[in-house]
Amino acid sequence: VRRRRLAYLAAALAPSLTLLATWWLGGRGAAGTLRLPLDFKLEYLLRTPVMLLENPDNGALYLAAGLALALVATTLVTARRKASAAAGAAPGGDGNGRATRFRPAWLAAAVFLAAYLAAPFADGATVWLDLRIAPFFWAALFLATGAAMTRGRSGRILVVALCAVSALGVLRMHRAFDREIAPLFDLIEEMAEDRRVLPILCDPRSEVIEPFYVRDGVIPFSSPYAHFGSYYHVRKGGVSPWMTFYAGLDWIPLGLKDPLYRRAFGIDGPFAPRRVLETVPGVRDRFDYVLVRGGDAAELRYLARFAALRSQVGAFTLFEMMR
Repeated sequence: VRRRRLAYLAAALAPSLTLLATWWLGGRGAAGTLRLPLDFKLEYLLRTPVMLLENPDNGALYLAAGLALALVATTLVTARRKASAAAGAAPGGDGNGRATRFRPAWLAAAVFLAAYLAAPFADGATVWLDLRIAPFFWAALFLATGAAMTRGRSGRILVVALCAVSALGVLRMHRAFDREIAPLFDLIEEMAEDRRVLPILCDPRSEVIEPFYVRDGVIPFSSPYAHFGSYYHVRKGGVSPWMTFYAGLDWIPLGLKDPLYRRAFGIDGPFAPRRVLETVPGVRDRFDYVLVRGGDAAELRYLARFAALRSQVGAFTLFEMMR
């Protein structure tokens, strides 16, 4: 291992590791710690390379999974042949008279795997702690086994095919999601700029993006629409409680803070629509619009008592607060 490479690696990881250590030793959160079952974590880890294709109706998911399994098999065969060739070579050799070098990527993969298994899913207001580590484990593993994967022609073909299927599958899903969310942009065009918006997510489901952990109910508070109100802010400015995860947290930009957000809304607001609906009478003078996705007839009639219906397109409904 070259010392210069280790120095570069340490310098690159030092800021993030320092912040992680400071957070871990400094009290973290007061809302408790949530750990996911080990069997789920192992399943999530295995699914990570094709996670962006997660939808039972997406054919690219199954094709990519099949290519990935074939690539694993090819890599194992190649590695076994190399090990057999090296067995007859001098100690410390690779079968070709060259000294076998330790790959730092193996160490990185081991560290990421240990961190993934040890970390909780949530601690206080910080969530997805462990699951965010999974891609780093696979990246390190690919770096460690890259030579074995691409040594033979079949391995190179499988790598190219897997990358192509994954890229095209993700592109197809993004375009499908664009069509699904398109009605929201029609409503945004009707809204004035720099207004205060209260988004209410009555229906968090998507027909396009449906990860297995949502279908199985292991992580219910996950949706591509969790912060759908932020589409308005990107285009026209303004503020809302969940435009930056949750505006009541201490570490968000000061310009977005409002004591009302901390008092009236919780961090789980996007997934507690009934609770948000109940707050509308007391906060209607602090918002200009209510933006709703889904909602049954009773919920929309309830909102109509405090806000005027402006428009309804597809699954999205726009109300303007009455003063």
